[in-house]
Amino acid sequence: MTDSRTLCRLKTAIDWGECRRCGACCRRLIVEAGPADVLREPQIAERCRVLDGNGTISDPAQWSWSVAVGQLQPCPFLRPDNACEIYATRPEDCVAMVPGGGQCAECRREEGSTP
Repeated sequence: MTDSRTLCRLKTAIDWGECRRCGACCRRLIVEAGPADVLREPQIAERCRVLDGNGTISDPAQWSWSVAVGQLQPCPFLRPDNACEIYATRPEDCVAMVPGGGQCAECRREEGSTP
């Protein structure tokens, strides 16, 4: 059984903080979704641009979808309250974002927020 002290030490060891729902990562990161992401969350295919080699890649298992392109195109699933509309089924790129980690801090700095 893991106690709360062990969890705190683990969070510190991997630079894990609590998400502040600032939305900086959703406005700053480049996010692509793969076929597994789209199967888990069909709205991605409905609302995001498919990257299929301009129609040259005939196998959908090889496609990806452009969800967000940093400052040029923030995530379409970012709500006005900075919450994620598809949080439970978000793409793996988003799942990999560590709250309070290096990438998070960089996004917050770029937004002019405190890391």
